[in-house]
Amino acid sequence: MEVGAAWSVAGVAPTAADDALVGRVTGWPADPAVGPSPLRWARVVMAGVNAVVAAAGEVDPLSLRLVDAWLQVAPGPPPDPDRAPTWVDRAEPGRHVAAEARLREVVDLGALTGLRIDVAVAAEDGADLARAGLTLAGRGAGLAGGTRPGPPDGPGPPPAGAPDAALERRVEVGDEAVAGFSGWVGDPTPIHTDREAAAAAGLRGPIAPGLFVLGVLAAHAAEAARLAVTGVGARFVRPAVVGDELTVGVGGAAPGAGPRLRATAVGPEGPVVRRAWVEVGGPSGSDPPGTLR
Repeated sequence: MEVGAAWSVAGVAPTAADDALVGRVTGWPADPAVGPSPLRWARVVMAGVNAVVAAAGEVDPLSLRLVDAWLQVAPGPPPDPDRAPTWVDRAEPGRHVAAEARLREVVDLGALTGLRIDVAVAAEDGADLARAGLTLAGRGAGLAGGTRPGPPDGPGPPPAGAPDAALERRVEVGDEAVAGFSGWVGDPTPIHTDREAAAAAGLRGPIAPGLFVLGVLAAHAAEAARLAVTGVGARFVRPAVVGDELTVGVGGAAPGAGPRLRATAVGPEGPVVRRAWVEVGGPSGSDPPGTLR
């Protein structure tokens, strides 16, 4: 897919509404072969987020970090018993969708300031397709302190058929995969692909976007547990550096209101995420999972 080839962006500069910054963008959904269903909306979600960040003030791009993020697809009808379901929802090519990103609050993160942004993705007819929430931290003019985030949700029941023990595998953070994902999702931060920019930010190499890591967790859950993935989220502890090998795992009940599995991702320097979860539904069927590029 040519990056940016199928986008019609409207209202990129957010407008003030209800005393909040709101960014509205329209475009096409992601190729359904790219990652599990929550991540297929990552491109339109990031377009809305970028619009809000651009209007929040001049931000140092080398200071930007994804603190935490979650994505969930809207509840759909029960699976058709006559059709083998797949963990990737099939999207109609060229279907228009819209994302509305709203700055919910400004969070004091100490040396950096966090922007907590909520995103809603809807179809042309207004049907709810997906929801997302992200906290981005950075330095720059216009960013001011606020309140600290509250405690996590309480524990939820494990989904039917979920593994009790963690299912683990090793995944390499490849440079081509990271560059391809960064370009596809529209992440403008240079530390994902530029070694000099990464070094200037005090990193030992380019780092994978946080949404890339979420995609790896969701893809592993779908393949290892053979369950349909409907949501994924995590708080990021340290970056996943290009060239590193991650040990990712899913298994056991995770805190939250829905049927969630605990998820882990550990690199050579320690855990990459904490409070990570993958929300799952019924069996994913016999179709092999797609690839996250």
